[in-house]
Amino acid sequence: MIFEQGNRKYNVYYIVQGSVNLIQDGRVIRSLKAHEYFGEMAVLNETPTIASAMSTSNESQIIEIPKVHLDMMLADEPKVAMKFLKKMSLRLQQR
Repeated sequence: MIFEQGNRKYNVYYIVQGSVNLIQDGRVIRSLKAHEYFGEMAVLNETPTIASAMSTSNESQIIEIPKVHLDMMLADEPKVAMKFLKKMSLRLQQR
């Protein structure tokens, strides 16, 4: 388990290798694979996570990026910030 639904630890998680299931109220609501990220909505809104996150493989490698580091990176790297916003926009359109 990476984190449980209702978690208040504000991090973004990036999947380097493997896959992760997002689970809400006991059912999988989304499956993510390498080079995708999750946890961003809780970070940006400073609200508890709406789902649990569970790795589906022992070989999964996940980078945990604390909110303070994400904030600094987005402030210092406009190109990274723009990519992040574009990905979030696409993700919101898919919901």
